[in-house]
Amino acid sequence: MIRKFTLIELLIVIAIIAILASLMLPALNKAREKAYCINCVSQLKQLGTAFVLYLDDNKEYFPKRKISGPPRWHLDLLEYVASCGERANIFFCAKDANRIVRSQYTRTEMFCWGRISYGFNHTFLEAQKVNKVKHPGATVLLVDAATDVLNSNRGGYYWANSKSDFNQAVAWPRHDKNSAANVLWISGSVETVRATSGTVTTFSKNMYNPTSLGTRYMSDNKWDLE
Repeated sequence: MIRKFTLIELLIVIAIIAILASLMLPALNKAREKAYCINCVSQLKQLGTAFVLYLDDNKEYFPKRKISGPPRWHLDLLEYVASCGERANIFFCAKDANRIVRSQYTRTEMFCWGRISYGFNHTFLEAQKVNKVKHPGATVLLVDAATDVLNSNRGGYYWANSKSDFNQAVAWPRHDKNSAANVLWISGSVETVRATSGTVTTFSKNMYNPTSLGTRYMSDNKWDLE
C-alpha cells in the first residue's frame, strides 16, 4: 500500500523549504553582487589595455575634445577593444542603473550619447601627456560614474567631475550597496575604492572624502597630475 502525504506533512515540507530559501537568499545576493563587481573590474582592466594602445598611437597623449564638452574617449578607444562583435558592452557595468531606466533605448544609442558606466578624469587628463603624471598608481583614469544622481534618470556617464557636484557627472559608488566604486588608475591597475555609506544625497559626496578619492581642492587628492 502506497502511503500518501497528509496535508499537514506537505505544509511542513513547504515551510522547511521556505525557511531554507530565506536563509540562502542573502548569501546568493551577496555572491551575485560580488560577481558584478569582479566583472566590472575585468572590464576596466581591458579598457586600461585599450588606453595603452591608444596612447602608443597618439604620441602618449590622452584624448582631447573634438566637439564641445569633455573628450568622448569611449569613441576614440572603441577600435582598440578586442571583442569586435560586442565591443560596446565592455563600457557598461552590470550594476549601472541606466541599463534599466533607459531600457527603451538601444545599447548603441546609449553608447553614442555617452551614457556609459565609466567616467574619464577629463579635468586633469584631457590632451595631457602621460609622462606628466607623477603618481600613475594613485591617479584616476576611469571611475564608476553617474549623472542625474538625484532623480530617476540616474545612470552612467562618460566623464566624472573631480569634485562633488550633483549638477554634473560624478564618481558614483554603485557597488556593494552603494558603498564602493571601481577605479582604473593610470598605471593600469584597478581598485575597489570604498566610500562611507549614507543616503542617496551623500553616496557620491562620500567618494570625494580624503580617505576615498578626495577632491581637486585637496593636496593629496587622486585626480590631479601632481
